[in-house]
Amino acid sequence: MNSMSAALYLFTALQLYSAELILADHFVHKELDDFVKKLVKTQISAFVSPRTTTPVPSTRSPTFSDKEFMKISMSCMTTKEHEGISGNMLKDRMARDVNLKLLDDSQTIIGREELRSILGFAPPGVWRTRKPPSEEEIAGAGTVKAYYELKEPLSFHQDSDEDVFLLEQFPPAIAFLDAKFPGIREMYRSELREKFEDIESKGPIDRKGVDYMIEMFYNVQGNVRFATLAAALHLC
Repeated sequence: MNSMSAALYLFTALQLYSAELILADHFVHKELDDFVKKLVKTQISAFVSPRTTTPVPSTRSPTFSDKEFMKISMSCMTTKEHEGISGNMLKDRMARDVNLKLLDDSQTIIGREELRSILGFAPPGVWRTRKPPSEEEIAGAGTVKAYYELKEPLSFHQDSDEDVFLLEQFPPAIAFLDAKFPGIREMYRSELREKFEDIESKGPIDRKGVDYMIEMFYNVQGNVRFATLAAALHLC
């Protein structure tokens, strides 16, 4: 990002932090409060020197993803939109509180769909909670696809002992994000496609290639997650 974009990025982060302080007492789940604080600190540190509060300058021209990131981050959602995602079963603040988690998981699901498509794998199956695989399971994976299935990125709330959401809640949330913020899917697609083409030119993808693509996925996910949460917290 150029210096202007970095400054706007920091401004967005500070707005998000202020909104988080206001809403913290109303969050249904305390871990969401902790998640927001950690996320804001992480994103701010990427653009601010640890010894100063001066945005880090850059001469690089903004990329497509930079522009989409800023567009989504500076967007907002109405109460009606939040309620609509829940099928109008939840109202006002309750709908917003639940959607902060639901939209976070949904943007990750969108990213996984794009990652699977780029790798040539079938669309993801039923969303489920699961734990990271054991070393024995990884060692026993007989194919690259089986290896990927074991190491496929988890959403923030998916690594849990309990199902936070019903399966029926995800399609409306994903459809909303695709319609309201198409840049989310486009950011995942363009960034991951570019990285995949780099390794694909060197031969068939192997375990190292899968690990590399998952690492690149998390790089994109960090920005997409922040932008999505910023938009969800900003009430129109």
